[in-house]
This record gives sequence, structure tokens and C-alpha cells, in this order.
Amino acid sequence: MNAKDQPEEQLRLDDIMSLPKFCERYSDICSLSRARWLIFNRKTNGIEDAGAVIKTGGRWLVVLPRFKAWLMAGGEV
Repeated sequence: MNAKDQPEEQLRLDDIMSLPKFCERYSDICSLSRARWLIFNRKTNGIEDAGAVIKTGGRWLVVLPRFKAWLMAGGEV
């Protein structure tokens, strides 16, 4: 199921952060180079379908609750 098929969820602005900030805060989970690799392969690893990453204004953002759900569902970092 992709993010578009999920019921509307209440996201706060605090639930969304830039890719570099995410990697800085959660460096034990994902390095910046690994995160970029995940985004490069987003069509095959399911991270895009999960809505865990979004691109806006040329910047990649991480949606924390969706990233967590993707990871807990078997996504590999």
C-alpha cells in the first residue's frame, strides 16, 4: 500500500525534516550517503511508495512517521 492509498493522517511540521538534518539526528540509523542511495533506489525499495521521502523545491525531505513505518515493515537502511 502506498501513501496515497492510506487514510488521511495528521502530520505536524515537526514530523518532516530535511535529509541532512535527519541523517545528523539519526546518524546511528542512516548516514547521508546511505540515505542518498535509498532515494536513488526509491522506485525499487518502497521508500517512495511509503511516502517516507518527498521532494519539494529541489530538496529531499523525510517524513518521520512514514519512514518509521517503512523501516518497521522491513525496509532496509
